[in-house]
Amino acid sequence: MNTHMDGTNTINIIVETQEDEGVFDPKVLKKIEALQIYAESLDTVQGSNSIVDYLKQMHKSLNEGQADYYALPEDKSLIAQYFLLYSASGNPTDFEEEVDYDYRLANVHLSLNTNEYARTQVVVEKLQSYLVQEFNQAGLVSGNLSGRVYLNYHWLNDLGKSHAISVGIALLLVLLVSSVLFGSLVAGMLSTIPVMFSTLLVYAAMVLMKIDLGIGTSMFASVAIGLGIDFAIHTLDRMGFYVRHGIVETKALLTMLYVSAGRALLINYLAIACGFGVLMLSQVVPLNEFGAIVVLAVSVSFLTSMTLLPA
Repeated sequence: MNTHMDGTNTINIIVETQEDEGVFDPKVLKKIEALQIYAESLDTVQGSNSIVDYLKQMHKSLNEGQADYYALPEDKSLIAQYFLLYSASGNPTDFEEEVDYDYRLANVHLSLNTNEYARTQVVVEKLQSYLVQEFNQAGLVSGNLSGRVYLNYHWLNDLGKSHAISVGIALLLVLLVSSVLFGSLVAGMLSTIPVMFSTLLVYAAMVLMKIDLGIGTSMFASVAIGLGIDFAIHTLDRMGFYVRHGIVETKALLTMLYVSAGRALLINYLAIACGFGVLMLSQVVPLNEFGAIVVLAVSVSFLTSMTLLPA
């Protein structure tokens, strides 16, 4: 539908006049017509419809179908008569999605072929600017955006900034908790290294796999931090235990680390990776992506804890 038709994503522009039957005013209708022309010139907007389209068709049909009459009538009374004539023979609910009962409110429906924020953001912001600068007229008419795409625009608008802040706060809390646990700021900083690596790899993988940052995928980094910190804490704790008991020679220290905590962490890693890895077999794309990202995150955290931290 997005490729061959107008698209599945919508923006509605609610047009409000100041009095009943204000929509019949030719000035208002011409503003709506100009708004539709402008909207359809924007990228991703594939089509639009409003009461203007039906009115032009009625005008044409009542003038022997001549193409020159596919235009807006200039007389408000004539416009009112068209609707009165239609209501006498047509279904009273035919225009309920385009205009209200009192003909004071009208709806302009825009169809878009994508819901991708990076592209719809431009459309929404240009429409907002057009309404303020060209469409709204005090005492005559005003327009406000609504619809699915406009709703998504608002809750995704600050997602990038808020997500970066939340990940930063999560890493800071991990640093503080680890520092308190070990009684050392240096140890706390070391414990954040694996989760920072895994978080960076998560973002890199999202780019390579073409996974957009959205409401659902914004939790991937938090999951990576939560699962990855365990490996670092256990590694540092076990190394500290051996050092406190006089084992400071590198080879002996690493040997004891790998056969004790290393073995336990390997089993822990395999359990987590296999448990979440099952999701990669799912036919549901978000679950498939989630499984792949979590497996990558815990893999990086485990390998970094076993190699980089001891080094």
